[in-house]
Amino acid sequence: MGDAEELCEYYLWNKEFPVKPENRNGIRIDAQNWVITIAFLSGERMRRATSSVGIFAFLPTTMVTDFPFLIQADFILNSSRDCILLDNVWNLGILECIPSSFVNAFGSHSLCTSVGQAFEFLPAQASPIPQFNELRESIITRLQSLEILPCGIYIP
Repeated sequence: MGDAEELCEYYLWNKEFPVKPENRNGIRIDAQNWVITIAFLSGERMRRATSSVGIFAFLPTTMVTDFPFLIQADFILNSSRDCILLDNVWNLGILECIPSSFVNAFGSHSLCTSVGQAFEFLPAQASPIPQFNELRESIITRLQSLEILPCGIYIP
């Protein structure tokens, strides 16, 4: 394999959100902010990607969202550390922030090198996880409310 094959580049979008009082619990009772990172795979590897991407809580989990981007945050995990607790108030607060994070990243002009590349990151496929389908719908609704006018030629 050449160097180009071994490298995997991502565009990272970090955003801090204030923790709402109703989402504080346990050891995170004094936490003031959530930091959410959305990671977008770039280049040729993105087009050839065969594995589904998912959720990270500083390390990968086994959760597959089928979104074309990764989500990294300080999620509370189950005891085997392979799955986020979807009914945990802390995690629910983080999940509420993901659509806003995605839309902000999508709207940034540095997300892609070509006009149409950003559209490849839209979560078009349904997720096997119902809570992530809700996130997907929220992202789509938020994007539909924006005035987006691509101005350029895009050839995949």
